Order: sequence, then structure tokens, then C-alpha cells
Amino acid sequence: MSAELEALADRVMACPGVRLGDGVKTLPSEDFPDGLRIVSVSECGRRVSAYGNSHHDGPEVWDLVLPADKAALRPDFSDALTRGWLLALVREAWNVPSLQCGHTGGWDQDWDTWMVGNPSGRGHGCVIAGTGSTEAEALVAALEDTP
Repeated sequence: MSAELEALADRVMACPGVRLGDGVKTLPSEDFPDGLRIVSVSECGRRVSAYGNSHHDGPEVWDLVLPADKAALRPDFSDALTRGWLLALVREAWNVPSLQCGHTGGWDQDWDTWMVGNPSGRGHGCVIAGTGSTEAEALVAALEDTP
């Protein structure tokens, strides 16, 4: 697990209104060395059921409560489904359902920068919500910069 992924997870969980979603994979923690896959979240967002292994038991479903179990419930952005959850949060926060994330470079430009935006501008004007060196970093920046 990289320090960058941990820092991004902490930044997301610090954003107002963030709630975990079904399918999100979590970073490894002391109690769950392989992380967890969230299978359901209560309506209030404080009770989470997640599937995974602990140090002592085989795979099973765990019932966790926020904020007490927050350390075990940090999203893992190396997982594609978890990045999709983050994109959905960004679209909801910006109230722009057409936001997308992609490289900013053209054929002859640097492809190392990611952008979250609505390049077509249809219905919402041209919105550039966030940039970063990775897809997850750009999505987190967009969530943090929500108007």
C-alpha cells in the first residue's frame, strides 16, 4: 500500500458529505490485511457491511460502524470500481452528471496529467473540476474543490 493512496483516502474521507458506497474496496488495515469489499451501506451511512478476511478468521461479512471503524474503511483507489464510486460522488457534488475524467494531452502533448471536466460543455458550459497526476488524484481534487 502506498503512502499516496493512503493520503488520497484520508483527503476523500475528510470531505463533507462523503459516504461509502456498495462495491467500494478498502485499503488494508491492521484488522483486515487484504482490505474489505463493501456489500451494503445503511441509509444513514453510519453502518457498513463488508466482506473480507481478518487476521484470525476466514472470509466473512463484517458489520462496522462509522466513525469508530473509520481506519478500516478508507477507500482503495487502486481498485477500478472504487474509482467509479469516486467519479459518481464528484458528479453528484458538482451537480454535473456529464463530468468525466481523462488525460489532458493531445497526440503531441504530455499525457501525464489527468483532468475531471465536461469538455463538451453541453448544458453546463465548460467545467474543469480538478486535475492531478493520476485519475484518483484528479477526482479527489475535484471533490475537494466542489463549489
